[in-house]
Amino acid sequence: MKKSMVRVLGVVVFAGVLFLVGCGKKSDSVSSKTADAVEKTGEALNKAAKKTGEAVNTAAKKTGEALNTAAEKTGEGINTAAEKTGEAVNTAAEKTSEATK
Repeated sequence: MKKSMVRVLGVVVFAGVLFLVGCGKKSDSVSSKTADAVEKTGEALNKAAKKTGEAVNTAAKKTGEALNTAAEKTGEGINTAAEKTGEAVNTAAEKTSEATK
């Protein structure tokens, strides 16, 4: 009975040692996989931040250009409207002058 008990206990200890050794290897593998995943995630975040920054800069530049163009067009429109108003006032003045003669 003692021999079988020692045998069973020996097998259990051996299985326990193998289990612990196996877990240690998996743990290293898992931690290296985790480290790789973290590194890849960091790289992806850096790329995304860079692209976002570039997109913001491009959008700001385009917005600035659009505002400048709009300001120029608005200025041209105001000048044209002022000229037309001046012409209309002159025409009205001439017609009024002719009508009073």
